[in-house]
Amino acid sequence: MKNIQTLKNKKEFDFVYKNSRKYRSQIYDICILESKATNKFFNKFKKMQKIHTIGLSVSKKIGKAVDRNLIKRRLKAICREILVDKSLNCKQMEYIFIVIAKNGIKTAQFSYLREQIYNNLLKMDNTNKLK
Repeated sequence: MKNIQTLKNKKEFDFVYKNSRKYRSQIYDICILESKATNKFFNKFKKMQKIHTIGLSVSKKIGKAVDRNLIKRRLKAICREILVDKSLNCKQMEYIFIVIAKNGIKTAQFSYLREQIYNNLLKMDNTNKLK
């Protein structure tokens, strides 16, 4: 299984929030850092290697700790699965993105969640190919 780094501190999250493209859904928002800005990110935070990096944001409004941890495990599994998938052009790009959970995510099925995130990443990948 391919390694995925996670964003750890507020400075890293703020950098991605500020420089990213946002996609909205009913159950989550996703902020994706474009390939031009990933080099700035890795230069600024030198301790990180250039591999896929994700950030998960699940607030206390979603539920208790058990529910939040379940959502984080699901999102991390989906991200691993998608980034290893060969239909996305993951070998050439380093993805940095943040998934922000909303209220409806707790009741969403895993397959629906995976499909929605995959479609957003595929949309982002297609827009980068056009540029």
